[in-house]
Amino acid sequence: MSKTFTPCLRLKYKNDKEGYINIRITENRASKYISLRKKIKKSEWDKKRCLVKDSNNDAAFLNSLIFKKIEELKGETTNKTLDIHSLNEKNSLLVFINEEVEHLRKVNSIGTSKRFKSVYYHLIKYLNQRKRNDITFSEITPGFLREFEAYFFSENVSINSQINYIRALKQMFNKAKELEYHNLFFPKYNRKKKRVDKKRLTGLEFDKIIRNDFDKGSVLYNVKNFFLFQIFSQGLRVSDLFTLRFSNIVEGRIVFHQFKTKTKHSVLINFQMILILYKYIDNDEAIAILNQLFSAEIDGKKITGNYKHFINEYNLIKKEQKENAFIKGDISVLERWKELIDEVKFKYGASLLIYLQQYSKSNSNNFLFPILNNEHFEKVIFNQHTKLSLYHYNQLSSKTALYNKNLKRLQKACDIQINLTSHIARHTYTDMMLSKNSDVYNISKSLGHSVLNTTEHYLKDFSEERVDEANNKVFDRFN
Repeated sequence: MSKTFTPCLRLKYKNDKEGYINIRITENRASKYISLRKKIKKSEWDKKRCLVKDSNNDAAFLNSLIFKKIEELKGETTNKTLDIHSLNEKNSLLVFINEEVEHLRKVNSIGTSKRFKSVYYHLIKYLNQRKRNDITFSEITPGFLREFEAYFFSENVSINSQINYIRALKQMFNKAKELEYHNLFFPKYNRKKKRVDKKRLTGLEFDKIIRNDFDKGSVLYNVKNFFLFQIFSQGLRVSDLFTLRFSNIVEGRIVFHQFKTKTKHSVLINFQMILILYKYIDNDEAIAILNQLFSAEIDGKKITGNYKHFINEYNLIKKEQKENAFIKGDISVLERWKELIDEVKFKYGASLLIYLQQYSKSNSNNFLFPILNNEHFEKVIFNQHTKLSLYHYNQLSSKTALYNKNLKRLQKACDIQINLTSHIARHTYTDMMLSKNSDVYNISKSLGHSVLNTTEHYLKDFSEERVDEANNKVFDRFN
């Protein structure tokens, strides 16, 4: 009589709420148990399917461990070592994916390992629905992809996510081929992604964020500053916002390798960026420079004050001009004031930037913003070769999730209808560039894209609205 291998959960006592996962080997009505030394709750074990339920956070990993152990045990019964490198149809895709995920974690390719683990999770769930516990490389056929798509739809997975999952599956399938696990070809798969509406802030919504003041040091104070900095620094990605250090400030620019693409990028530090950065430089010298005094004379009147004082005076003149219904003399005064403000702003910005560069040299390894812990990331160098450890990757992910959560609070506080996320900053900046009729090349360089095709694809969702506006202007004269 042949042996059977059945996963089970063994409890030490009948009323125990936890037990250890075992493989029960039965032959000639006699059974023995092999423990996997993995403890789970009794409520997390599915008796009918003999698998760990999805309610357990590590269900995918544990079920893979079960399948792998059974394969090993089967190999032992036939006096053959399981050779996953042999070219045969019994090779387990699940075993390979799980091992590849573990390998990627060891070499700190955490993002890729998490992406593959997500595919693995869906494969497990797909197979469980069909009362199966494994799938071989040779079973990855056009028919399988069709069924896998149907599974995705039943799980309400978006079309674009479906495509990403299957592309990841193809990547793993081809990696297995490269490593000589099989000599098969992945089925043709040509579905196109669905266009996603790239939401962005309107001018009114942007003004609401700028004009809302929050208590210094509060969550909303910080999240407002971080979000505006993303926009003012050419639609900076959130991963770069978090990981920029003062060492990235070089000759009036922020020069860095983008975390996502690992390509080099350079952003000119503008006046608005400087003002935000100074909110996080808390020392007497920085405060003195922020409050430095300027003197000027206009229409025989001598004015002395800091930059804010000059701005307040200028705004008062503008208000008086509006109340006097644009008297010609008032306009000329306003123009002289505008020239004066530009001059003071230039001097003020220059002195702020000079000190910022000095400060950067003595604080080179500190992050620009107090988001990630400087000490925890002290030995992490962000460049074209950066690979984060699992700990550092999880820190970055959790801070991103918290940032997006706080952006929802900012959205509510500013009475904004759009769902505010970190990527809205990038879309808003792009929309601003388009509104100024910037060409694709300039937008591409500003966003840090390495090729124009990426920018052209990115701009597709912005173009329709701009075309409508252009057409309206053409036909306005007929109204």
